[in-house]
Formats: sequence, structure tokens, C-alpha cells
Amino acid sequence: MPDADFTIAIDGTALREALEGASLKTEIKGFVKAAARISADNIAREAAARLDRQLSGTSTGATVKGIRVRSDRTGWGWVVQSEHPDTHKLPFWLDTGTTHMKARDYFRSSSQLEEAAHHARVQAAIQAALSVHGLGDGQ
Repeated sequence: MPDADFTIAIDGTALREALEGASLKTEIKGFVKAAARISADNIAREAAARLDRQLSGTSTGATVKGIRVRSDRTGWGWVVQSEHPDTHKLPFWLDTGTTHMKARDYFRSSSQLEEAAHHARVQAAIQAALSVHGLGDGQ
């Protein structure tokens, strides 16, 4: 049987646009945002629990209640904020301490605790999004 010659022509520009286009970005964005929400909720829950354990019985609990998760401006993730309704710097002072008060490291510790799991979760989310388009591992 004679060898058959054939040519495959690929439009590199069209392929690049398809891979970088809005549909793939939108797909990845949705997966990443969902994964990031889990991380943000975990950080908020852990920070609130840590701070609640450290505060005295005379605390109003306003800072603990002020730990919230909000969507970020880009739409890719979430922001965990710690706020106090009357004393806006109080969450910062509690977390880092002052010259007259020992730090009650609740926010940074909580985010550091979640860091490795967050990276793994986002990596898995990106892989899952790519798999939807047939670009995942083993495809």
C-alpha cells in the first residue's frame, strides 16, 4: 500500500483566540470563584472563632460579627474583611497589637492556615475548567 501524504492546516490565531477567548476565561473564572469562596468562608469562620476565644467577657463581639466575605471587584474571587462599626482600626490593632496591647493574631493566622489548601483548590478548579474544554490532564 502506498504511503499517503496529507496536510493538516491549523490557524494558530484562531486557535489562540479560542483558548484565550471569553468562553474559556469565563469558564475558568466561574470555577476559580467557587473554589475561592470555600477558602474565604474557611478563613472567615476560623478568624471569627480565633478572635472569639481571645476576647474578654466584656467584649461586645462587634468585631467578630464584622468578619465578612464579599465578592472582589474583579469577579474572580472573594475578600475577607474584618470591620468594627465604631472603631475602624480596631480589627487591625487586635490582629497586630499596639504599644499598650498584646496582639491577638486572628486574621493573619487564619489566612496562613488556609493558604496551602487554597492553592490546591484553585489549581484543581483550573484543571476542572480546562477539562470541560477537553484540555485537562489525560485528554
